[in-house]
Amino acid sequence: FLKLTIRPACLGCGMALARAMLVAAWPHGVFAGEYSFDCVADPSQLVKINSPISGILSEVRVGRGDHVKEGQVVATMDSEVEAAVVAINRARAASEADIQVQKARLKNSSGKLTRAESLFERGISTTVQLEDLRAELRVIEGQLSQALLTQRLARLELDRSLKVLAQRVIKSPITGIVTQRLLSKGEFVFQEGSIINLARIDPLYVEVYLPVVHQHGIKKGDVARVQLSFDKNQDYAAKVVVVDRVFDSASGTFGVRLELPNPGKQLAAGQRCTVQFDLPQPAPGAQGG
Repeated sequence: FLKLTIRPACLGCGMALARAMLVAAWPHGVFAGEYSFDCVADPSQLVKINSPISGILSEVRVGRGDHVKEGQVVATMDSEVEAAVVAINRARAASEADIQVQKARLKNSSGKLTRAESLFERGISTTVQLEDLRAELRVIEGQLSQALLTQRLARLELDRSLKVLAQRVIKSPITGIVTQRLLSKGEFVFQEGSIINLARIDPLYVEVYLPVVHQHGIKKGDVARVQLSFDKNQDYAAKVVVVDRVFDSASGTFGVRLELPNPGKQLAAGQRCTVQFDLPQPAPGAQGG
């Protein structure tokens, strides 16, 4: 137990002395303080949308500044050839003519074999006739199996051609804003080229670097206050989602990422900001503060 005596004549001196003695005597992190750091509010995701196959663009449905939703069609490519292939494969997959023929032949052959077996039991039909009918029945069963397999392969080919056709429709993988439109209708799309660029701004990612002396004072799930450069009259709550465990030895800092909700998409990305943390005071003599 630590006993302090403070003289009224120097109350301020006594409080300062008491704080210094307690910091030295108590474990690191007893007193908390508010620390401010410069930061940047970036989009949470940047996406370059291209095509999995090369071809001619038939339509680009969005432009710079447009809002798009996940799964929304943003562009289409010329697909007349692929659509024709789909139509052919659909007709083949739907046809059961060969299967019905083989089923009819199988029914007829099975009936002939049953009658022949009945005649054989009465001594009218011969063994050779019976074996010929059994062989014929096995051949027809094989032909029916082949017809069924052909139809199954036709359906698989239809599925493949539908997927090829679907590749001609370009959809957005995220909900975001178009930051750049690089190609237009009639232009050729290369697989390595981009059609449009998107940015997801809900949520925003606030990137900040802190001195390593605060490495034990911050953890995932902590909430801090963010003040944006274009809106200094309001603070926004942001949650820590990433705390780097690899430090930058040159600057003596480590990175922290916070998630700032932006449901109305009213907050612009790419602006500077200030983030305020309530952190324990570093231990006396700590490096990097």
